[in-house]
Amino acid sequence: MSHSEIFEKNLKELKKRQGDLYLAITEEKIEWNSDLVKIEYAKNGEPIVVFCPENSRPIYINSRYNPTHESEIYMEDAVYLPEKATLVMFGLANGSYVRQFMEKCTHENTHYIVYEPSVEIFLSVMQNIDITDILADERVWIVVEGLNKQRFDIFLQAYILTVNINTNIHLALPKYQQLFEESCMTMLGILHEKYDDLQIEKNTINAFGERICYTGIQNMCYLPGCRSGIDYIDMFPKDLPAIVVAAGPSLEKNVELLKTVKGRALIVVVDTAIKAVMNRGIVPDMVITIDNHKAPEKFEVPGIEDVPFLADMAMNTTVLEQVNPKNLIFYSADSVAWDRLFKEAGSEIRTLYAGGSVAIDAMANLIEWGFKTIIMIGQDLMFTDNRAHVGEEQLVDGTYKGKKMTTVKDIYGNDGLTSYDYFTFIRNIERLAYRYSDIDFVDATEGGAYKENTKIMTLKEAIDTYCVHEYDITRMIEKVPRLFVGSDKIKVYETLVRMKENLSKFESILKKGVRSSKDGSRL
Repeated sequence: MSHSEIFEKNLKELKKRQGDLYLAITEEKIEWNSDLVKIEYAKNGEPIVVFCPENSRPIYINSRYNPTHESEIYMEDAVYLPEKATLVMFGLANGSYVRQFMEKCTHENTHYIVYEPSVEIFLSVMQNIDITDILADERVWIVVEGLNKQRFDIFLQAYILTVNINTNIHLALPKYQQLFEESCMTMLGILHEKYDDLQIEKNTINAFGERICYTGIQNMCYLPGCRSGIDYIDMFPKDLPAIVVAAGPSLEKNVELLKTVKGRALIVVVDTAIKAVMNRGIVPDMVITIDNHKAPEKFEVPGIEDVPFLADMAMNTTVLEQVNPKNLIFYSADSVAWDRLFKEAGSEIRTLYAGGSVAIDAMANLIEWGFKTIIMIGQDLMFTDNRAHVGEEQLVDGTYKGKKMTTVKDIYGNDGLTSYDYFTFIRNIERLAYRYSDIDFVDATEGGAYKENTKIMTLKEAIDTYCVHEYDITRMIEKVPRLFVGSDKIKVYETLVRMKENLSKFESILKKGVRSSKDGSRL
């Protein structure tokens, strides 16, 4: 098979599963040095990757004798992953390491994320080595620095979870560590931040875990007729901006301007800002809510039932009972039962934890959906005019709900107070804006904390710059099919019945275990 035939064959398979990477290769002008990498053949006939830096000896990425045997030894302790675990590997090489995972890890819900730091290596492999089996494996995802690096965050959100925090494995191919030390440190830094976020999530689960489980079961009753957030990927025009409306005190400065932008931006309002927006006669395109302890009073506003709800699995069931939204979009669920139901319905749902705040979850969804402009308003994240939220009284004695405070700069360079929670949110927004450099993150709060890597504008300036085309946004939202309708409703009911039966069995087993432990203790 010729090189051009191999390349076309690989591209065809890549397009099926990783359209972003396919488009980066085929539609963008890529600058790469084809002389930097050569493909040679080992003693056993396997293709191997050779890195050829200028004025230096060639570096063989794979064994020159038997690459498969080399990868088998290296991956010996890494391929037998338990259920739901994820292997993150720094380096693709000739693909032999991935194949060890594909061959020996038999679980369908384990995953392998390749972080390839070199465009030259990836394109040389694509042009010279048949890796269609790797590209077709639904458990394997490839990130290439310089092509689709922004996808790394999305894959981590989907596959690095609290349930597998202790079973995941992270490896770097030895030659890659030497050649691409800076990229390796970048990847490790992103992983470190992800695990920091998971620790925050674990703290939340420790505090509210029982309630999260309970609401996750209760909210299954609202699955019939819902939609999945994943089905909105690439559904919106690239020139349509999104406006994320948070509840900071500065929202009073510019909220009225939202009336002028209807149809020219997707307006997503966080739960704590709903009243401040809708009581002014502004109907958002979506509201978003996460917390199972969010006060139902936040949603007591006429017409709220007509607004599409972007919801986490664990949102407050009382709110759903109270509002009964006509269009419910579940975007995140940390539940095997939910995973199975959505797959059986021809869709998917994943766990999204983007950094702790509802607004950051909104931005993570918008990034995944393909938005290229995200405008933030009401995103103070500091105590502007000594207040935490729009419509609230001033703080007493400089404290807020007993939380510790720290000092940050506002957008004008002045010092101001913020909580440690808010400080974390600021850093998470900065990280998002840094990693997704192809997206314009516009801070149109007109006050509040300064956030690196964002463009500071007034909302009027942002509207004039970005909100220039009009669309039927409601039609776009409703175009995505509803799930669990008709005869599929019974699947939700059957799952609930099985869960009740299994929980009863589990309770019986635990009680038996307690009795056995007591008997053992007496003996």
